[in-house]
Formats: sequence, C-alpha cells, structure tokens
Amino acid sequence: AVSLSPEIAWIITVAAYRVVDKAEKTVEEEGEREAFYELWGGVINDALLYVSLSQEQIPRILELVDAGMASPVAARRKLAARVTGSLAQTFPPTQVSALLLSRALLLADDKHVQVRGTVGESLAFIGARLPVTVTENTLWPRFVEFLEDEDVRVRATALRTVSHILMAKKETEKSERLFKDLFLPVLLHWANYARQWAQEDLRVVDDDTYLLLEVIAEVFGNFVHSVSLFSRLGFRKQVMKAFVAMALCNGPLIRRNCAYNMPGMTQTLGSKYGNELSNVVEQLSRDADDEVRSILAAGMHHTVANLVNAGKIEKLLNAVANLLQDDNGTVRLCILEHFAETLRALVKEGDPTAMRRLTPVLEHVRFLSQGDWHIQEQFAKQLGDVVNIIPASLLRDKVLPLLLELTETGVYPVRLAAVHSIIRCFRYFRDADERGEAVERFWGRLKNGTHIDRLSLLEGGRFGLQCFSTTLFQKYFSNDMLLMAKDPISNVRLKLALILPELATICEQSPEFMRAYHSLAKDRDVDVRYAIQMHNRKAGKIMQAAREFDRQDRLKSAEEEKLYNQKKRDGLGGLTQAAENVKVKMDNLRATQGGLGSGLGALKRTGSRSSNTTRADSEASSVPEPPFFEDGDNGKGLARSSSLKEAIAGIASNLVTGRKKSKGKGEINTEGIANGEE
Repeated sequence: AVSLSPEIAWIITVAAYRVVDKAEKTVEEEGEREAFYELWGGVINDALLYVSLSQEQIPRILELVDAGMASPVAARRKLAARVTGSLAQTFPPTQVSALLLSRALLLADDKHVQVRGTVGESLAFIGARLPVTVTENTLWPRFVEFLEDEDVRVRATALRTVSHILMAKKETEKSERLFKDLFLPVLLHWANYARQWAQEDLRVVDDDTYLLLEVIAEVFGNFVHSVSLFSRLGFRKQVMKAFVAMALCNGPLIRRNCAYNMPGMTQTLGSKYGNELSNVVEQLSRDADDEVRSILAAGMHHTVANLVNAGKIEKLLNAVANLLQDDNGTVRLCILEHFAETLRALVKEGDPTAMRRLTPVLEHVRFLSQGDWHIQEQFAKQLGDVVNIIPASLLRDKVLPLLLELTETGVYPVRLAAVHSIIRCFRYFRDADERGEAVERFWGRLKNGTHIDRLSLLEGGRFGLQCFSTTLFQKYFSNDMLLMAKDPISNVRLKLALILPELATICEQSPEFMRAYHSLAKDRDVDVRYAIQMHNRKAGKIMQAAREFDRQDRLKSAEEEKLYNQKKRDGLGGLTQAAENVKVKMDNLRATQGGLGSGLGALKRTGSRSSNTTRADSEASSVPEPPFFEDGDNGKGLARSSSLKEAIAGIASNLVTGRKKSKGKGEINTEGIANGEE
C-alpha cells in the first residue's frame, strides 16, 4: 500500500469526484457504468482514509455525498453509501452521529439491493463509532429489518455488520441490553436456522442457503462469545447443537469457518461441552479438506489449552497426532508453529503421561519431514522450547536421538536449531550422573563425527556459553571445543578461531586455551591466522564487558543450584567463590595494558609461553593484516553476547570479501563457511 500525505489524498479525492461527475452524463451502458463507478469509488475510498478533513473541507465532501444520494443512477448512490463508511473511519464520533448517521439511514431505504447492501457494510464502521445507546435505539431496528430483507445478500451483509459492531463494543462499551436483551433472540434464531440446514445434503441446497450458512459459521464464534459475557444459561445447548451440525456438515467452506472459530467456541462452551467439542476437534483433524485441517492446526494450541481440563484427553492427543502426521506440509507446519505451547498445555498439570503418549508421534514426524527443512527447523526449535517439561528418560531415549539425527542430516538452519535444542536438553538433566552420561553420549557423537558434526559441536558450544555457568561449561564443553584447533579441516579450525574471543572470557588462562591459541596463530591456513589476529581486538573488547559477564555468570550459577539442588555432586558448592575468582581475574587483566586487547603482550605476562609459542607468534604477526580488518568494530565494543555474534558474523563476511582479493595457498571454500561445509 502507498502512503499518501493528507494534501495529496485530498487532491486525489476531489479529482476523482470530478471524473465521476462527468461520467454520469457520458457513460450510458449499465454494465460499463457499474464497472466505472466501482473503479473510481475504490480510488475515492482509499484516498479518504489518508485525508485529515478540515472544517472547510467537511461541508464540501458532504455536498458530494448528497449529490450522489440524489442521483437517479443506482451506481452513483452505491458510491455515496460506500463513501459514508470511509468517512466514518476519519470523522470523530460526534460528527459520525451528527453528519453521517442520518444519511446512512436514508440510503438504507433505497429500493436498489446493491445500495442497501453497500450501506449495510458502511453501517459496520458507523455503528462501531457511535455511542452504544444510539446503536441500541436507532441502529438496531434497522439491523432487524436488514436481517429480514428479501435479498439474501443484504441478510448476509447484516450478519457481518452486527458481528463487527459487537466486536467493537466488547472493547469499549459492554451493554447488557445490547448483548443480551436485543441480540440473544437474534442468535437463537440463526442458530436454529444453521442447525436445520446444516443437517441437509449441502450439495443440493440452493446458493442462497449455502451463502447464509457460510456467513453464520464465519461470525458464530463472535456471536456466542458476545452473548456469554452477560448470560451463561438459556442458549448454550442450542448454539452447541448448531455448531456441531455445521462443523460436521458436508460443506467445506462452512467447516473451514468452524475450524477458525474452534478456539473461541472451546473457550466459551468448553467447560460444559468439553467432551463433545473434543470429538469435533478430532474429526476435523481428519477432515478431507486441507484448508480445514491447516486452519484447525493453526489454533490448536488455544483449543488444547481450553479443553485439556474439561475434554477428552485421548481425543485431543489423537487430534494432535493426526495433524503432526498429516500428509500436507502446510498442515504440519501450522501445528509445529505453536507446538511448544500445545505440549505445555497438555502437561501443565505436571502429568508426563501425555508426553509419553506423544512419543511415537514425535518419531513419526522425523520421517515425514525428511526433505522439508522448514518443518525440520521449526520442529527442532519447538522441542527446544519445551525440554524443561519433558522427563529425563524421554529426553535421553527419544528427544536427544531425534535431535542428533537432525543435526547430522539436516541443512545448516536445521543443524543449528537442533544443536541448540541439544544443549537445552543437557541443561535440564537434573541428576549430575545422567547429565554427564548424556553429554558423553551425544556430545561425544558430534566430536567423533564428520567435519559437519564438529562444526555443529562448535555452534552448540557457543550456545552453551549462554545456557551454562562457567563451572559447568568448562566441565562439559570447553575442552572438546579447544581440541578442534588440531582439526584436519580448515573450516573447523576457522570456526573455532572466530569463537575463541568468547571462550577467552572464561578459560583464557587455562593451558588448553593457550595451546589452542598458539596452534591457530601459526595455522597453515591464512584465513585462520587472520581470524586470530582479530582475536586480540575482539578479546580486548569482550574483557571490557567482564563485569556484565560476571553478573550473568553468577545468575546462571544460582539458577543451576536451584534447578539441580545437588551442589556436591556437581561441584557447585564453590560456584560463588569461582565467580568471584573470575571477577578478580578480569579486574587484574583490565589493570594491565588492555589484557589480550593489547596483543600478545598479555600472554607474555602469564609466564606460560615456550620458545615454540614465540616462534608461532612471530609467524602469525609476519602475515600482513588485510585492509578489510581496519574498521572491523567501528569502536563500538561488545558488551552483550548478541553484539558479539554480530561482530563475528561481520568477521566472516570480511573474510569472504578478503579472499576475493587474495587467493593462494590455504584458500578455503568461503561459501562453505556460511553453510557449515568443507
């Protein structure tokens, strides 16, 4: 959509009206005239939405509306009815009541059905801006007439208009008279109508009846919820029978609208008719129409949450299983989009049996999603969001093997999402022995796998920095990551070199870190050495953010103590002291000349350098620093992990640019860096 200034929008409106005035005399054919007014009416209405009418402009636009209302041409009167709806969205409420309501009611008496239908649509916007008393006393009698109009199109429009006004009044002025006294009889009338005709074979009913059924199913959820705000008795049984009849009819468009309204209907009627609605949900999950199933799947997390305590849990589980195993990829993607919320709703009372029933379903999804990486990525992310509610036995036996397979076989986005979820799984093994076994089994599988697996290991380790405290990260992950400095594949070594500044915050004093640093500094690949040269700058920036790191580390340590409650077995009893030691260490580094940020001088002061290290440093420093590293940080620093990731992503981008300028020995597949491949 094009955004217009109020001045330009007003010029377009006036010009379009001049065109319309001339066309009334020159366009004679009825069909051409209808198409002409439809086209220019759209221009006028779209432009009016951007106009801020002044006190001088309001009388002028109303003169144009009055001229259209007085025209003998029905298409021109239809345009006037359409314009009143647009003006209602720009006028203040007082002017809507004083200037537009009377004109709209006059047009509502027009003999031409299209004029009445159009003003019925405009009354939706007018009624939403009027005080509720005006709606009850002035508009409602006209709505009743519209709902009994001889033309089905006017009746269908009136149903949608009433729904729009009720939706607006629920947010502003709830009136018992409007919602209960005036509207409840209307709801019951159309519920009986829908129940009667939905039980028929809709393949042979007339088009007018099918249209009304489609519109009733569309607005039914809002209708029922509006009445339920003021009445809990005397209507639920009738509307429930009507809804079930529409949801199970043989009209696909009607069933689609019922699937769309399912979350609202379960919220309103679930406490009394949870079992019946659970049956309907299961049947719609097996519907022959793909759109019905995808619409149902998109709102399944709300539906399950509304029925989990009042409905049949087996029916809900079957419905979730049906949608997860659906042959249509769109349906599976819709249910997976909020899968974590669905699982939380199923086990929110702490009962893991529902999760165990879903275990075969989770395995089946893995095979159905082969080749569709969007579904695989979404599935891995959603699993990672609910690992805290999955029992440890299921994490070990079902979830982790599934995620590991996605890590080993998926494309890069899938591998990244899966390895992040694997790290989350490790965190929620509350028993230290079980956690250690899981890390050894699944983390070790990546460590001993292909170079793609080892790249995933490094990505997972980087994510582990955000999830685990310093103590547990060093216990489970850091050493395996630093060993990648000797990896035979240059892409793996380059990935480690890019991550090394982050690792420096917690283990730069360890011998393993020093060995990895010196090994990468004299690496045979020029890009790895360039990344290590950048390490000094990046590490210095990170060290400047050490205080924030210390605070976050203490928070993670406290969370782990609370989560595991096993200080001795995990060695967590000294976490607070360890955090304090880290803080002192960082303060000492900052007291020196920039720590690692000053280059290799900080490493010399540690007293742990050997002659081989000195030689490696001289080799690394002899490589000229390419020009694309000169303004790598723009002096902004890296106070947060997100900023660090962006900076490192920029390094990788610069490496790609630099390789185009300097090709030679040690050249790597730079496209593989982004995709995680050699």
